[in-house]
Amino acid sequence: TQHWKQQVLPVGAAMSDTWQILEFAKRFKLKEVWKEQKVDGKLTLPSVLEEAKAMGYSEDDTLFDVLFANKEAKNFTSNDAVMKDYDNSEVKGDERKIQGSDGKEFKGYGFFVQKYLWEEYRKFGLGHGHDLADFNTYHQVRGLRWPVVNGKETQWRFNT
Repeated sequence: TQHWKQQVLPVGAAMSDTWQILEFAKRFKLKEVWKEQKVDGKLTLPSVLEEAKAMGYSEDDTLFDVLFANKEAKNFTSNDAVMKDYDNSEVKGDERKIQGSDGKEFKGYGFFVQKYLWEEYRKFGLGHGHDLADFNTYHQVRGLRWPVVNGKETQWRFNT
């Protein structure tokens, strides 16, 4: 099973691994991580800041902004039918008044981050016989076998 909806509110101030990664990403600006980086005496990774700027990013944007809260991600709305009647602390926050990495009460990201991450991930295998079903299908069909080719589960697996 690939996906589970949030079953209960976490205990105390606990939050999911996804939340922790996204909050951690808010601490790093592009100018800190996409600049020229000397790896060792032989290898230096070039700066990609100019290319990022050409794509509309600022060197003061955070990894969170670019990787997780970009325009495409925000198209996955917080009122998605898959979440109906379920809590989703990352999307909408919750009554525990958790403190975010900015020191303020976390009120959710405002978009369906889990669905965005899944749909972004599944793009890498599409069309190669290793397809994954779309996010909604995994919530409609429990125990779906992988790979999913042309929208249908397969009766076989392979190691290539």
